[in-house]
Amino acid sequence: MKRLSALLLVGIFVALITAIYVGFVFWQKANGEADQKKLEKVLSDLNQEVLEFENKQVVQAVNAKQIVDALKVDMLKWSTIIKRIRATLPKADNKLLVEALSYSGSLDGGISMNFKTASGSENPYFDVASLIKSFDDSNYFTESFVPSISSGTDEEGWEILSFLMTTKYVEAKKKSEGDLEKAVGEILNESLNN
Repeated sequence: MKRLSALLLVGIFVALITAIYVGFVFWQKANGEADQKKLEKVLSDLNQEVLEFENKQVVQAVNAKQIVDALKVDMLKWSTIIKRIRATLPKADNKLLVEALSYSGSLDGGISMNFKTASGSENPYFDVASLIKSFDDSNYFTESFVPSISSGTDEEGWEILSFLMTTKYVEAKKKSEGDLEKAVGEILNESLNN
């Protein structure tokens, strides 16, 4: 009987150890599944954050591209404007009547320019008037204005005027209604004559 009871005790002990081991395994499996679910949730959240971040980056890139494209459309090409300014300056005997000293401009096409008249002019005030008229007659400038003129003399005694002129750059002046009516009338007359 002692043998039986020792075997019984060993059997109970083995059963108890097996039960504890099975319980431990189930407990670890449950904890492992809970940890796995937590990790999957964290991974899912991180993937969502990465996706949102990438979407923000794409949206920012698209917005930046749109802004650059809009700026390219609206951008004034100052090299072209300066060439047009220089082409508009009045000349007499193939010599400029005025010299541009500086230019400054704004995005809306407003331009401020400092000028001085050429040395040796008989009447530099007429040269200033010629400059204003040249800009007013140009298809690329409008609202030309000289607010003040300063007078001085050069080393040879010639009167030199220095002044600021403001104007506005436009791509091309639109024809006034009178010019448009005249052009339409000429076209109609020409077609009636043919």
